[in-house]
Amino acid sequence: MIATGLYLVHGTEKVLLGDRDVAIGRLPECAVALDGWEVSRRHARIIPTAAGPVLVDRSRFGTFVNGTRVIAPLLLGSGDVIRIGTVELQVASGPPPAAPARPGAASGARLREWWRRYGPSEVGGAVAALAGSLGALGLGSRIPVAAISGTLAEVAWFYLSLAARDLRYEARQQQSAGRVFDRRAATDVLRNLAREFGAADAVDLLVRPICLGLGLATLGRVPGVLVGKLVADGLFYGPILAIWHWRRGRRVPPPDPSRLRQTTGAELPLGRLAELHLRLEAEDAEQPEVPSSNRND
Repeated sequence: MIATGLYLVHGTEKVLLGDRDVAIGRLPECAVALDGWEVSRRHARIIPTAAGPVLVDRSRFGTFVNGTRVIAPLLLGSGDVIRIGTVELQVASGPPPAAPARPGAASGARLREWWRRYGPSEVGGAVAALAGSLGALGLGSRIPVAAISGTLAEVAWFYLSLAARDLRYEARQQQSAGRVFDRRAATDVLRNLAREFGAADAVDLLVRPICLGLGLATLGRVPGVLVGKLVADGLFYGPILAIWHWRRGRRVPPPDPSRLRQTTGAELPLGRLAELHLRLEAEDAEQPEVPSSNRND
């Protein structure tokens, strides 16, 4: 953990800056979830670096720090005011204003956050893995084929269920804003879902059949599939996904405080290197929105 002593204050809530990425946006699983038509699903991200927390804007309508629009990764400091839409977030230093947390409270909060996003899909995925593996064995297939069949069934269910939920959520948001939920909006939702795990999924597709196959070979049918899935999930949500997010974080260059730390209202310097970085960042970020009456944010 990178200790900074800085917190992002949102109402009565404080989010520590320094121990992990902090996502800000309209999706309920964001660490700081905001409402409003000027708030993108994944509007901005605060990334811990050796120099301190760095704010990266990922939206169409922009993110402002002390009244200045962020056009390059910006090093945050105590006293900064981040404005997204009509909401202001304060960067402050000091301990969080709360009674001492219970042991494991932070881990419990992260577990609840994980469950809200992935829990129902993982439960359905377990049923799909059982159906795929046992169905293949029932047809006379060998263990390797059954493991692959279970993996494909589980992955298909997992992503279809996540996609259905995200599409329903976005359709409601578009309707409440008086906009049309069209094909472009649906494509953007699916594109963001594909980027949620990125290359980590490719590794998982190699590891998961091995785990299921070993489980079937050593523990039998139902116990083998369930234990194999749990082991694969532990690897995926642990080291595999951690390495993926670590590699993504490394793409943001260490900020130069003399260049990025400008919060007096002057325009931040953009230069060719910053332009190149933003272009590369946009490839991993939310798809830029097309200004129209049916925009797909």
